[in-house]
Amino acid sequence: MNRQETKCASLPRFPSMELAQRAAAAKKVKHVAYACECNGFHAVKVGLTRNQARRVEQEAYYGDLLRIVHSMTGREIARLEAAGVPRRKYKRNQE
Repeated sequence: MNRQETKCASLPRFPSMELAQRAAAAKKVKHVAYACECNGFHAVKVGLTRNQARRVEQEAYYGDLLRIVHSMTGREIARLEAAGVPRRKYKRNQE
């Protein structure tokens, strides 16, 4: 099978499971090593990152209120852009 035609063509390929497990352990986000049908081994990310987990917790806690606020801010931004108001560039630590 031509590896370029498989679904794993974009993933880094390791010749042994040990090397794939080392690569998975070296990552900050949780990774898992697995054997593939391309006769190689891959290390892929599983689970959520800290920001994704925090976003899920916020959505669960605030629920509909968060969605309403996001839609209102989106509508306000769209209204201002349609009126031709330029976006404001804020400079940090400006006194």
